[in-house]
Amino acid sequence: MSDTSLLGVVQTVCREIGIPAPATCVGSVPQQVTQMVAFANMVGDALRDEADWPVLRKVATLTMISGTSGYQVVGVDGSTSLPCSRIVQQTGWDTTNSWYFAGAINDQQWSAWQYGIGTTPVRRLWRTTADDAVEVFPTPSASGDTLVLSFITTHWAKTSAQVFKGTLSADDDYHLFPDRLFISGVKWRFLEAKGLPFGAVFAEYNRLLDVRKAASRPAQTLSMSGGRRGVHLVDYRNVPNTGYGP
Repeated sequence: MSDTSLLGVVQTVCREIGIPAPATCVGSVPQQVTQMVAFANMVGDALRDEADWPVLRKVATLTMISGTSGYQVVGVDGSTSLPCSRIVQQTGWDTTNSWYFAGAINDQQWSAWQYGIGTTPVRRLWRTTADDAVEVFPTPSASGDTLVLSFITTHWAKTSAQVFKGTLSADDDYHLFPDRLFISGVKWRFLEAKGLPFGAVFAEYNRLLDVRKAASRPAQTLSMSGGRRGVHLVDYRNVPNTGYGP
């Protein structure tokens, strides 16, 4: 996670491309500084939508209300509401009954449950009605049960007081992404806007994006040797010591 402020990002970009670094950036008169602030917010929005970054992953708790099927997906950090950008698939759980909260199901499946022969699923189902809202089936007949869903929040920045927010609007606000990735994103957008060569910086940005996305979600190690019921596909039992390979 970043510890570089908006002002620090702008100053770094300015020094790297060889123009004077400002002492302040929000409300600054020079157009190029104003542009960099705008590009910083563009980068934040673009990176938010690029991957399911763990630092932006939050949990929404939906408390069922009798007769109500629609619910807003939102989280809370202290007194700050954390709006939902998108729901992380297959993270739903009925915590009251310790059941999987199945979804998101598609419209065809929803219609089948609504109007088909079997209209009482074993577990609760859900589908999206907006990026930040879901519909639950069957409609709760009692209040109090709780369901949870993980989601990616729209708030990708923080104030110096550690309050989440959706934009960088003060010099000491800071983003929540890897610093070099964020700086490269602002840098290539600024160079492109000015009609200057930006290909090398853009390539570096994309390289860093691939690296940081992979690092943020480490994959499991897959075994080629099976492991169940004594089955070993590739190991010392069936690979000779010599006579194989180039």
